[in-house]
Amino acid sequence: MGNNINIDDLFKDRINQINDLPDNVEWNSKKGWSEYEKQYFTVKVKVRRIYYYLTAAASVLIMVALFVIFNRNDKIISVHNQTEEKMEFSLPDGNSVWLNKNSSIEYPSRIAKKQVKILVNGEVYIEISNLRSQQYTVKAHNAIVIAEALASFNIKSYPDEDNTDISVASGAIKIVEEKYKQGLALLVTQGNYCSVHRSQKLVYASINKNDNYLAWKTGKLIFNNQPLATVMDILDKYYDAKIELENDAIAYCLFSGSFEQKPIEVILNQIQSDLNLKIINTGKKIIFSGKGCL
Repeated sequence: MGNNINIDDLFKDRINQINDLPDNVEWNSKKGWSEYEKQYFTVKVKVRRIYYYLTAAASVLIMVALFVIFNRNDKIISVHNQTEEKMEFSLPDGNSVWLNKNSSIEYPSRIAKKQVKILVNGEVYIEISNLRSQQYTVKAHNAIVIAEALASFNIKSYPDEDNTDISVASGAIKIVEEKYKQGLALLVTQGNYCSVHRSQKLVYASINKNDNYLAWKTGKLIFNNQPLATVMDILDKYYDAKIELENDAIAYCLFSGSFEQKPIEVILNQIQSDLNLKIINTGKKIIFSGKGCL
């Protein structure tokens, strides 16, 4: 042979050229050369050394490929909000998620190009402003929500409730019941909502007339000429307060007002003043009393 090529140096040079491996691959050129030295750094016939070089290089590449394959498996990330406040964070692709209290979400650590599968429980608001995947599939009990374009939607699906309610804030989504997912999907657009019953497998869609469905996220409560009984129900759920009306006569009194991140006392005092009612606080619950409204 005209030139004396050192196979060991050649192999070491090739190993050092292996770059841009995924972060999760526990391999580097130093480890690769160390393993080669242990197995093949002995005085051998040149032909055999070339054979060893080829097989060793192939082994290294196969080993790296296996590491890449195994580490590409998506890890599932679980987030549970066990606090009394809402929680906000971002998915791996930058899309935003808000979790209400006693709510959770599971999603893959890597966002796939074709489809992303997400599992939610409780109340979750998802805002897809970056369409990195062709399809986002969100499962909440027996309801399956499919987003294939930019959209924002709220899912309310607590274990002790019969229905899963999905409200669309922007864009459009498809909704199917799990048992009939091969059938036609119901298209729900901005300003509408869909309710999926768990035991009866029913899917119902309508216009969203609830101005306060996102109060848990925005902190804003809006009452537009609503009966006091409805107002009390909303306050009871939002503030987790025990509020009762002393008689049915005042249940139909109409109240209007807008409040943003205000303590419940501010709203109750406004109701008392506007409707000429009386508040009785027993320590365990709040009771509204009065003669009724004209």
